[in-house]
Amino acid sequence: MKKLAIITKTILFLLIGIILFFLITPIFIPKMVNEKLGFYRAIIQGFYAEPKNSLDVVILGDSSVYKGISPIKMWEEYGFTSYNFASPSQKMWDNYYCLKEVIKYQKPKVIVLNIDQAFTEEPMVEMRQRFLYNNMPDSINKVKAIMDPVQKNKKKDIATLLFPMIRFHGRWSELKDEDFLLAYSNYYYAFKGYQMTKGAKPYDGNKNYMQKENKKNKIGPKAKEYLTKMIETCRENKIQLLFIETPAPKTWNKTKHREMKKWAIQNNIPFFDMNLVTKDLQMDWNKDTTDKGYHMNILGAEKISKCLGNYLKSQYQLPNHKEDANYEQWEKDTQEYEFKKQELYQEIKKKGKNAI
Repeated sequence: MKKLAIITKTILFLLIGIILFFLITPIFIPKMVNEKLGFYRAIIQGFYAEPKNSLDVVILGDSSVYKGISPIKMWEEYGFTSYNFASPSQKMWDNYYCLKEVIKYQKPKVIVLNIDQAFTEEPMVEMRQRFLYNNMPDSINKVKAIMDPVQKNKKKDIATLLFPMIRFHGRWSELKDEDFLLAYSNYYYAFKGYQMTKGAKPYDGNKNYMQKENKKNKIGPKAKEYLTKMIETCRENKIQLLFIETPAPKTWNKTKHREMKKWAIQNNIPFFDMNLVTKDLQMDWNKDTTDKGYHMNILGAEKISKCLGNYLKSQYQLPNHKEDANYEQWEKDTQEYEFKKQELYQEIKKKGKNAI
């Protein structure tokens, strides 16, 4: 009986220790509340804060998505709901695990995938994985993503990604009020995963970049594997999948377009390459990009969003929720978006030199 009591007490002690370990972990994970890094927390946790099964469209990808597509602008123009579930340098395997998370919480009619990362086989660096996976709730999907050999994670990185307390336990002396206040709540993000970016650094390269060829540009085998998994997952869940490429004069070209179009046709997936319609979009490469053609500022993003929104509305007959009282929050979020946009414009106007 004494042995049984000792064993029982030991098990209880271990269970209490494990529970406490997981309970205090969110406190120790850095909250990244500054404007630049805090966005990464906002965009991922913001997805989980959206009402269940309330999104018509979810957009997956990397920084080209969260800097180049405004779900609020598409709501303003067309009345359907969407969210950018994206993070820096995501690869196709990260997109796949994000898709698995999406279908746990939402029943979107369309998944939009920006496919520029199909041409790289290198995984995200550990810190960028942390931007994504440290802000996801614990789940089988998260464990599988972190442990997937395609990530090339070292055992140490796997351990700290799965158990961030190992990495951040030394922060006890620098904890602030925000670490406790933000530890257990999902961050509601009114801009639906869009980062409103100011300033204009012109793209000064070849305006006919879609005539450039680069025979080295091939869709990698790992990318194809996970693209195929995404196609299968969408079909199993009766979700339409759309490949897109947002305007990207610094990184896109004719070869990439041709390779992606060929693969999309082979797999019966529509592909909307907006690099082919930049004239129709009236893209101004002196004003619409924030960093010489890699990413869009607010002007470029709103042009892209109107174009993509029109395509989605016409091709997928998405509903207009404007008159639905259940979507009143979207109107409130729109007001916040417009206020922030005007604030940004005023700031740019004062600076003058780098005005949009």
